[in-house]
Amino acid sequence: IEDKQRIIYTSEIDPSKWQTIDAEAHEAIDSDLGTAWHSDTLQALTIDLGEVVDIAGFCYAPDTENMRGTIFRYNLYLSNDGKEWSQCSCNAEFSNIKNNPTPYFVHFGRSYSTRYLRLEPVEEIEGNNATSIAELGIILAR
Repeated sequence: IEDKQRIIYTSEIDPSKWQTIDAEAHEAIDSDLGTAWHSDTLQALTIDLGEVVDIAGFCYAPDTENMRGTIFRYNLYLSNDGKEWSQCSCNAEFSNIKNNPTPYFVHFGRSYSTRYLRLEPVEEIEGNNATSIAELGIILAR
């Protein structure tokens, strides 16, 4: 995002080597907030980061052009092998995202080592059976 005063990066890792696993959703990891992935269901999105990294959080950016599918409540799962998953203990709600549809940064309060990240929508902001993601990013552990 660029305004006249600053640029906001949605990921601290270059997503060019990432792959989406359960959907053709390149638009959700292309570093372009002008594009977005949409699904007509509450569909999880799984990302293969390409290597195990230590993360301290993630960023979800909604599609500001078409708010249908904006995630309100979610579950987040992490895995090192793509087979066994652990649910991440985080807030699991993008509070006020309906009124303030900007990139939402979630900090875990601890670090996790993971290669795979799965964002599972539980509730859309209007109760629709839809999902949209403009960008999904990673916050590295320091």
